[in-house]
This record gives sequence, C-alpha cells and structure tokens, in this order.
Amino acid sequence: MNAPIRFALGCSFDFDRNGVAFYATHNGEEILCLVSEEALQEHFGADGGAQAFIDAFEFHRIEIERVAEKRIRNGDQEPIMLVSRDF
Repeated sequence: MNAPIRFALGCSFDFDRNGVAFYATHNGEEILCLVSEEALQEHFGADGGAQAFIDAFEFHRIEIERVAEKRIRNGDQEPIMLVSRDF
C-alpha cells in the first residue's frame, strides 16, 4: 500500500519561481510543490497579481493537489513544478 501524501493548508506566491508554492508531506518528508503562473492563467482563469494567483490556486486546490500527488508518486524530484502541460 502506498504511504499517504498530505498537503499543508497554506500556500504563498513565490516571486523567484513565478508561481504558487505549497507543501506536501510524504513518508515523513516535506516536499515543496509549485504551480506556475502560466498554468494558473491558462487553466484556472487567474488574471494577474500574486493574490489572483493564490485565489485561483485555492479555488482549484483539489485538482492541483491531485496532479502534484501523481508527480510525487511517480518519483519526481523536489521541487515539484506543475506547468500548463500537467493539466
């Protein structure tokens, strides 16, 4: 059976990586995940500004976390960066 992946409730805009950062915990390790501005604009309707990107992330959190979980289970290396093609 696969170990559970849990996501922290918070998120923040990462200006260095141009996306919304959020964290997962898997096998006792914290994993940095990010979803790009481009993905948030193209797939989730974000329309500029850090708060707009955070709002889009929060509104679509379940779908975004599902994609991040799949990437973590596939063994992708941290940080897990989700981009448009992931959706």
